[in-house]
Amino acid sequence: MFGDSCTENLFGENCHNNTFGDNCSRNTFRETCFYNTFGPNCSDNTFGANCESNMFGDSCSENTFGDYCIANTFGYNCWTNSFGEECGINTFMNSCRSNTFGDYCESNMFGDSCHHIIFGTGTTPINYVRYIQVENGVA
Repeated sequence: MFGDSCTENLFGENCHNNTFGDNCSRNTFRETCFYNTFGPNCSDNTFGANCESNMFGDSCSENTFGDYCIANTFGYNCWTNSFGEECGINTFMNSCRSNTFGDYCESNMFGDSCHHIIFGTGTTPINYVRYIQVENGVA
């Protein structure tokens, strides 16, 4: 389901039941991505295979997800985040941006205005990073 002015979204095989607010454009999904919900102005996001049941607030853009990213919730203005494979059950509040996560990150929660948080070093991911909670204003 698409809101007004949603253009240039690309879907792989077996993608279904995704919902987009107005002005959601240039999102790319590999195969088997479903039950993702986007608020208005969510654009330029890239999803690996089997990404499902993710929720995005308004203006969540330029995020990149590996395969099997499931059940993540993002507040408004979450953008330019990169997630490795199998990142699931993460909750990000408003204005979280420029975060990089390695593989197997789960059950993390970040407060408002969190940014520049990195799990892993350089291009080497840290596996099994989970159960982290960061309060408001921590960068």
